[in-house]
Amino acid sequence: YAKDENGKDVEPAIDLRVSVEDINDNSPVFTSEVFVCSVEELSATNTLIMVLNATDADKPNTLNTKLAYKIVSQEPGDKLLFLLTKDGEVRTTSATLDREQQASYSLEVEVKDRDGDPNGGLAGTAKVKIKVVDVNDNIPVLEKEEYSGEVEENVEGVEILRMKAFDDDEEFTDNWFANFSIISGNEGGHFQIITDEQTNEGVLMLVKVRKLNKIC
Repeated sequence: YAKDENGKDVEPAIDLRVSVEDINDNSPVFTSEVFVCSVEELSATNTLIMVLNATDADKPNTLNTKLAYKIVSQEPGDKLLFLLTKDGEVRTTSATLDREQQASYSLEVEVKDRDGDPNGGLAGTAKVKIKVVDVNDNIPVLEKEEYSGEVEENVEGVEILRMKAFDDDEEFTDNWFANFSIISGNEGGHFQIITDEQTNEGVLMLVKVRKLNKIC
């Protein structure tokens, strides 16, 4: 408002609105310093693994808060197996992920405002830890092609021999545990084979001796 030299109002009071212009003075920040996720081995190309998120304290819906994401590095880094879209989606780039070759990866990722402007803008970084989940893609193999054993006459419930199985799938998972069975030669039910879950061995047992001497 305005007053004359005598202090009288010469104009009615008016409201003045002051708008503070935003400048790009806040770096974007990831919602976590380390993101943890997993993906099955042999997943198809372009499989979505997870979506990263970040925030920026500058004015919403402006270039200063328009964020773009990218991968800075991958460890191990022999071949880039992951893609990070500008929208923050972590995806596979091929169908060759193999847990037996590499069980985990680490990505350093960046989020940048001003839509990722290479000539300006502010940025933040984070880590992405990716576990490659085992699938049942390996056939179990026995240590030998042929086994032999002996047992005393008329003694039941004894162990005759053990058969070691090897499987490259993840140890102590359902994909690794061997399931042994007798296909033929046990028509009289004299033998039983069980799995030792600690060693993954097949244990051949004599469970019935009646009339066994007639077939041995």
